[in-house]
Amino acid sequence: MTDTDPTRPAPRPSPPRAPTLTPALTHTETLQHTVSELLVPLRVTAPPHLPFHATVTSAGNAALHTARLRSTPHSVLRTPGLISSSDADLFKVTLHLSGTARVEQGDRQRRVRPGDLLALDTTRPYALHLPDPCDVVVLGLPRGLLGPHARALTHRSGEPIPADTGTSALHTLARLRDPDLCAESVAAHHRISVLPQALNFVRAGGTPSLHQLFQGRDRTFTAWLRHERLTRIRRDLADPALSHRTATSIAAAWGFLDSTHLSRALRDEFGSTAAELRRTTNP
Repeated sequence: MTDTDPTRPAPRPSPPRAPTLTPALTHTETLQHTVSELLVPLRVTAPPHLPFHATVTSAGNAALHTARLRSTPHSVLRTPGLISSSDADLFKVTLHLSGTARVEQGDRQRRVRPGDLLALDTTRPYALHLPDPCDVVVLGLPRGLLGPHARALTHRSGEPIPADTGTSALHTLARLRDPDLCAESVAAHHRISVLPQALNFVRAGGTPSLHQLFQGRDRTFTAWLRHERLTRIRRDLADPALSHRTATSIAAAWGFLDSTHLSRALRDEFGSTAAELRRTTNP
């Protein structure tokens, strides 16, 4: 799999077709056929001891497919045996309106909560388990439509974006190379504050701050931003094709301008300095 050539124009979408509601589905084989036709070949299973029921409303055009699935508990599997070079090169993007889920792709296993946004690279195997009755919006997003952003989405495949942080996270990932990107600029873009103005205001249903949007997550916004930048720096340092570039220039390309503390930051985050990462890949 290769990244999309950013100089190549993205395909022009054809006119959308009217939404279509499939008859109620009472067998997993029928849902399997329906979603495989919309996206890529998939396998659908369900607990044998529970009655199965699903409805699918689909729309879109030749380049872009979207559907809304309401269903009893089931699992969707993209197994190695189902993956073929003739399949459409898609990201499957799901918005989970209700019901929890568990996603597995590569070495990632994550819980998906109601409201979360999830992108899955369909060129790689994955499993999505939905143990509750669910309401999910599904989008088949061609890699070619993303241009240079496809690489970033590939890196995030299988990593849920929480509903409350999703908009901020997507805006931030698109601007990681901007050295001026920070909590203040993201908050200003979304017209929210960085820190809570007053606890009573939030309890009364006011707009949450950027700090509050990241409460309950593994990292604060600033730590998350730093981690995302360092992850890409580590990847590029380990890329033999970029061995002619200095660590400082690679870091600067991802908005990390503090070259004095780059190796310490990489060691704290991943256990290896810039020089060690280079030696491992280019002995």
